[in-house]
Amino acid sequence: MTTNQIQTIIRRKILEATTDVIPDNILLIYTNEAYKDVWKRLFTATDIDTTIITLTAGVGTLPSTFGTAHGEAVGNDGNLYTEVSINDFVKETIPYAYTIEDGEIKCSDTTVANLTMKYWPKPDELVSGSTPSINEYFHEPIIYGAMTRAYEDLQDEELSAFYKNKFATELGERMAAQSVYEETNQKGAVMFTHQNLII
Repeated sequence: MTTNQIQTIIRRKILEATTDVIPDNILLIYTNEAYKDVWKRLFTATDIDTTIITLTAGVGTLPSTFGTAHGEAVGNDGNLYTEVSINDFVKETIPYAYTIEDGEIKCSDTTVANLTMKYWPKPDELVSGSTPSINEYFHEPIIYGAMTRAYEDLQDEELSAFYKNKFATELGERMAAQSVYEETNQKGAVMFTHQNLII
């Protein structure tokens, strides 16, 4: 489904319970937030990217696709740098540390020239006419996630909680079904092969 189709379904479902109208730009924000919720739960090891970040006085710019760091970073000095909170970074609680703040990476050793790090990329922002870059099987939970936010905005706590639960249930069931489907394809479903015992 495209973003427009997803939003049409959301709008129809909202109009089943209320005549309140949510502006298109706000509905797109809710759809994007729900999409990110689904995206983060579907991360796999194959989604991880690697980058080398050049540092000047311990500060470097993250790639535009950077979403979440994965593991420790390796400095060109051979040391492993651990991600810490901004607060712990300021307190200097760990000797080799880095933190992420406002699209920049800050390293505790200001003399290190670069860090090699692995990260999960963030999803592309959905715009009118685009299509979420995840399997279409997972588009329905995006609808429920957006509806959770829409009803929260409309101050209908009961329907917001209902769709939040529906989002979690649907996504969990689909992830479990996808996992079973992939495992079955890898292992095969045939327990015994046919053998002709008559020669």
